Amino acid sequence: SVSELKRLVSQEFITEAQAKAVNLEKVDCFFDSELGRRMLASKSIYREYRFAMIMKLSEIFNSEYSNDEETLIQGAIDCAFEENGEIVIIDYKTDNISDMAEISVRYSAQLKMYKLAMEKCTGKKVKELWLYSFKKNDKIRV
Repeated sequence: SVSELKRLVSQEFITEAQAKAVNLEKVDCFFDSELGRRMLASKSIYREYRFAMIMKLSEIFNSEYSNDEETLIQGAIDCAFEENGEIVIIDYKTDNISDMAEISVRYSAQLKMYKLAMEKCTGKKVKELWLYSFKKNDKIRV
């Protein structure tokens, strides 16, 4: 909605120019989708959930690092919501990639890091990871 765009600009999540580029019809398509309706039905929605935490490299890279070397991980999860006591994460994409499988390959590591962060920060299990393409009005589960 227009009011949400104004909020995002006022809180400096996006610029005025970026807000003008938003296609609200595409946003409406998301909220009309099954995933969008599930999100709207949730009593707990996390928007732009920012996190910073120390993580072991072996947690991030599936044990490619056997030592206990740690690194600082920072990020912002576009959207997460609770459903039956568990969390669903949605990462919005505006890439010009036409193949949803390619989007999944490109961003799956990012979403897995978001899963680790959300579980550590909230103590709740993340049950689903989704990528939603606004260019295609389509989603893919990671």
